Amino acid sequence: MSQPDPDSRVRAPAFALAGAAAFSILILCVALAFSLWLLASGTAAMLPDSPAVSRETTIAIRIGWELLMLPLHGVILFGAVRMSQRRNYALARVACVVAAIPCCGPCLVLGIPIGIWGLVVLARPEVRASFRD
Repeated sequence: MSQPDPDSRVRAPAFALAGAAAFSILILCVALAFSLWLLASGTAAMLPDSPAVSRETTIAIRIGWELLMLPLHGVILFGAVRMSQRRNYALARVACVVAAIPCCGPCLVLGIPIGIWGLVVLARPEVRASFRD
């Protein structure tokens, strides 16, 4: 019985990681547009006020979080693409590690098993040797 080649081992987790990151980027863009619309349209003034923080501050914090997550998910997506091409082993590992961090990975908890799966595949010696760094 022959072992699967490194390309076929890497393909599935890289595709799953890229898909989850792309979906998260799409959702983040929609959320960012909505948050900006809330502030620009004046609709934020009609939202209920929290006793601790004003509505504008809440929306500004949300915009900050979305702006922080967009490039982070971009790195995950780029690392997943490089992983599928078996180029830049370090970036592929970084993408998997970041994806496995709760609240930072793509689609929140969906990134955890995908990131771990990618790390397990990347830890195989034959997969590591197949990367063109």
